[in-house]
Amino acid sequence: IDLGGTGVLVVDTRVRRDTPVTNVDFPTPDCRSGEQLGTCLNTYHRSRHPEEEQDLAVGAALDAGAWGASLLVDDPGRPVVAVADPGRLSAVRGYVSEAFREAELRAPRYLTIRPTAGAIRITA
Repeated sequence: IDLGGTGVLVVDTRVRRDTPVTNVDFPTPDCRSGEQLGTCLNTYHRSRHPEEEQDLAVGAALDAGAWGASLLVDDPGRPVVAVADPGRLSAVRGYVSEAFREAELRAPRYLTIRPTAGAIRITA
């Protein structure tokens, strides 16, 4: 996957559940760019049974212009990942934060990732 020019935002919904997340088989579609990965994430999210808070975060991220978003399987937490143009990440954070505020939920925390080209070996 070439994620150059793609911003990745991990949203810690700060929701913890004692019930384990059930992992399901999901066919690996062809996702070679950030925008294609977004489409794949959307499909994956719809195939799962997300928590309400995860659905809220995904919907807000998409409303803010993210290419895609999905729940992550991470017991006991219930995080979400969103991919977008790096210039949209601030808007995505704002939309998600506002959605949580309106729903009277604890404010989420964020981890912003800016992928770069992979490491290469330099020989002399």
